[in-house]
Amino acid sequence: MKKVLYVIGVMLATVLCAVVGVHAQEMIVGWGGQTYPYIPEGTEFKSISAGGAHSMALSKDGKVYVWGSNIWGESSVPQEIQGKTIVISGGGHHCLALTKDNKVYAWGNNNAGQCNVPKEIQGKVISIYAGGDHNLALTNEGKLYAWGRNEEGQCNVPKEIQGNVSAVSAGFLHSLALTKDGKVYAWGNNQSGECLVPQEIQGNVIKIVAGVAISYALTKDNKVYAWGNNERGQRNIPVPLQGNIVDVTGGALFTLVLTKDGKLYGGGNNEYGQLSNMPLILQGNIAGVSAGGYHVIALTKNGKVYAWGNNAFGQSNIPQELQGNVKLAAAGWDYATGLSSNGKLFAWGHNDFNQCNIPSKIEGEIINIIPGGYHGFVLTKDGKAYGWGTNNDGQCNVPQEIQGKIASISCGGVHTLFLTNEGKVYATGRNEIGQCKVPPEIQGNVIAVSAGGDFSLALTKDGKVYGWGNNQWRQCSVPSEIQGNVVAISAGGYHSLFITKEGKVYANGYNEYG
Repeated sequence: MKKVLYVIGVMLATVLCAVVGVHAQEMIVGWGGQTYPYIPEGTEFKSISAGGAHSMALSKDGKVYVWGSNIWGESSVPQEIQGKTIVISGGGHHCLALTKDNKVYAWGNNNAGQCNVPKEIQGKVISIYAGGDHNLALTNEGKLYAWGRNEEGQCNVPKEIQGNVSAVSAGFLHSLALTKDGKVYAWGNNQSGECLVPQEIQGNVIKIVAGVAISYALTKDNKVYAWGNNERGQRNIPVPLQGNIVDVTGGALFTLVLTKDGKLYGGGNNEYGQLSNMPLILQGNIAGVSAGGYHVIALTKNGKVYAWGNNAFGQSNIPQELQGNVKLAAAGWDYATGLSSNGKLFAWGHNDFNQCNIPSKIEGEIINIIPGGYHGFVLTKDGKAYGWGTNNDGQCNVPQEIQGKIASISCGGVHTLFLTNEGKVYATGRNEIGQCKVPPEIQGNVIAVSAGGDFSLALTKDGKVYGWGNNQWRQCSVPSEIQGNVVAISAGGYHSLFITKEGKVYANGYNEYG
């Protein structure tokens, strides 16, 4: 099954996650052969759906907005449905739309007949769902129709549920149905146990979701049950969330749950930041969520759409609300951070070491952001520090005794320096070369600190500089002629800079590149 899921991952990896809407006849042509939809000002959305490599959004005035991959024409919305659509669903590489007159439209990849809508259901459909290469449609009589790929039996609707179905969901290779009496039926591929419905939930289910080799059920008491593939721990719903969950969605080996207070929690595969790159401004304001292959779409309570995750098309991951609204910005080794004027913190870029996983709860007004190699910190007005990113050497561990007293922070490669308002220096993180061994004689007299790759610098009130840690290239060796006359310091990877009272700059350290 791992091989199958890997193939699925490759297929789903090409995804656009810009925050956009589309006016069906107005498309912006971008680089790489992609088209980017035009966003009419003031557009408000009422529902969203993420496909394998494309995204869908339905506006309040019944217009369908699609962006992302258009290799199979999945972004080419039929003109005749614009202004008439009430339900949308994104499949692997195709789309479904249900109009006000209960007609179903399908477009995109049709290699398995998934776009050949059965004529006998037209005018009777109340719900639709697009899977990997197959579709499900529910009529007003409680009957279920399926068409498209059927190699795993995902279109073989059980006869005993016909006329009694209240909801449906199509996964990549399997299908789910919820009956009017709250029971769940599953059929199709069962290689990972995705069709083995837990008996204890039968009769108590209000919503079902079929994902990639996994199934979910939301019960009347707001709990989520998951069964099937658990390769990345995507089935492990945190116990404290149970009883507070109102929605669930799953992508390729990851799961997201939405709580009553509009907050989103996730677990599983985070290869493209689909769990960690959500703009923090959304927390507490989410009304709906949909997971694609490796990307996520969220709908806010005020009708706005946001997306994040895979960036295979080269589009910018900078949250749109930051543009023209930046108060602070700083770049780490291969990621960046930004603080908006309304106090919201964002991070984007490389996230293999969780360097974009900003703490969800930061109390107090942020006055500075300090990104490092693969970790970062923010400093609040009341002197508290919050860290995130890789912490394998304890570089994110703030000493408890200095919380509320911190004046400044500096992040090095794998260590961190903290300067208190009393002029004392604290260091955490890797110390194999002594970069965290603060000289005791400077304590209480320091006015600035700077952490380099694997060394540290401190500037005292009397203009003297102290350095400790790796000194292989003399990056800790301060020129004797400037001691007592320095006003600013900066430590790089393997070199140091010093500015004197006269405005002169001195440098020491690695100089191969000048």
